[in-house]
Amino acid sequence: MKFYFEINQKNKKTLKKKISSPIFQNENYFLIKSVKTFGILILILFLYVLSVRIANVNDIFISILNIPKAFIILFKYFAPTSNSFKYIPEITSNYFKTMLMAISSTTFASLFALVFAIFSANFPKRNQFLSIVVTTFASVFRNIPLPAWVILFLFSFGQNDVTGFYVLFIVTLGSLTRIFKELIDSTSIESFVALRSLGASYISAIIHGVLPNIEGRFIAWFLYTLSTNIRDSALVGILTGSGIGFLFTVFFRSFRYDSAGLIILVLTITVLVFDFASEKIREFILLKKMKESPINSKRCFSFSLLFVLSILSFFALYLMRGDGKNVMEKGKVLLENIYTMFFMFSASLSASSVYCFSLLKSCIVSIALAFLTTIISVLFSLPLAILSTKVLVSNKIVQNIISCFSSFVRAIPTIIWVMLFSVCLGVGPVATIVGLSLHSIAYLVYAFSMSFNSLNPNVTDSLFSCGASKASILTQAILPSSLKQIISWSFFRFEINFMNVVALGSAAGAGGIGYELFIAGSMEFNIKAVGIISYFLLFVSLGLETISNKIKKKL
Repeated sequence: MKFYFEINQKNKKTLKKKISSPIFQNENYFLIKSVKTFGILILILFLYVLSVRIANVNDIFISILNIPKAFIILFKYFAPTSNSFKYIPEITSNYFKTMLMAISSTTFASLFALVFAIFSANFPKRNQFLSIVVTTFASVFRNIPLPAWVILFLFSFGQNDVTGFYVLFIVTLGSLTRIFKELIDSTSIESFVALRSLGASYISAIIHGVLPNIEGRFIAWFLYTLSTNIRDSALVGILTGSGIGFLFTVFFRSFRYDSAGLIILVLTITVLVFDFASEKIREFILLKKMKESPINSKRCFSFSLLFVLSILSFFALYLMRGDGKNVMEKGKVLLENIYTMFFMFSASLSASSVYCFSLLKSCIVSIALAFLTTIISVLFSLPLAILSTKVLVSNKIVQNIISCFSSFVRAIPTIIWVMLFSVCLGVGPVATIVGLSLHSIAYLVYAFSMSFNSLNPNVTDSLFSCGASKASILTQAILPSSLKQIISWSFFRFEINFMNVVALGSAAGAGGIGYELFIAGSMEFNIKAVGIISYFLLFVSLGLETISNKIKKKL
């Protein structure tokens, strides 16, 4: 009787929740929802037309449809020849420098980010002041774009390998601190509280309650970030004048396209091999079930991997060449430049309202370019992701072609795609949008197809057994259930595209605030102006991040 009473009470509560939902309360619920959807589509179309006018790219879709012809031209120009193989020793030397820089910056940034994430996590009775300080610094490191950090460290340390290391370290530290903090908050708070309530010390609760819970995902995020930094090291090399990126720029600007193509081939093979190996490692650590044993093989493998990479990182630091100054001199110069860049611009800011208005206009241009890139990427990636869905398309040849093409496009750094298309389409915003869109399409196809394939197979099997067509399953099951992920991934890609547009403002002639940053730092050597632009970009990035978080919560 008691059991029946409890079940009956639960059913009453469930019924009340259903009755209190908007569907039951409003008779015109579906009509209102349709009107809202139509209004959102009209708003997106209006913003698209406005962005086209602001960026002055009226024939962008014609250029995108000509991408197959562009690939033929690029293959003709950039295919390695026998003449390019004489540069193999030089390419190999710079290649290993770049790889060591990416490995060392990612390894050290990951370890520091883990410590900072622990200090800023939402543990009970935490140090509120320390948490706010860590979170603020991580947010600043993450949201100030990479070119601004490049200019700061170039002014401080000069043009060398150490500058590239510091740039990747700072940007990676900001991103991973946020990721690890969210990871700890979602998986380890209860374990930490339980151990503390049993009398364990703070450090003991961290070691036995927090670290084991995030161990596998820490390695997974570490490998993903390392793969990203291998791609970004080309951009850092181009901007700092070091490594494989600088060598690519030398070959590209001297019209030795076959030698530049050889560098692209080396980078592509490296990233594809590393992505394949890291995917297998993530599957082993996160998914594979092991037999019970006194020795935890996954933990041993994780520690061995971190130990080997740490040794390589210290070795890389030993090999890096700086400008010959000692640590105290470098630190003093860096602090002076930070103070000048971020705290000594108030007088010039009040006296140059016209300059600030010009920066605002340039920032709007960059946002428009990023918005166009994201919209085009979503439009092209959705059909390709649908063709990659196993439930809808049983032809594995089509799925494998799309998967291989996406992997190939993702393997080549974004800046290199943009520079390649500038050869075919000319320097300007069109080449920037096409290059960024191609990379974004490959990224979103992978993300959307993962969302589509994660749908419960029982749902699709039930619909098939009821006689539903594949089109009905797509429109009534797959797309509605994946709508949140589609919007979330699209907005996340929009944030990335904005940062990429800023970074490519000068490299591809995209214009916008990235070009203003290039002029201020590389032409005028005005570090105060760089600070003003950095604050502009920081506020825009924080605004986009806030909007993204609110959208995710509403979804």
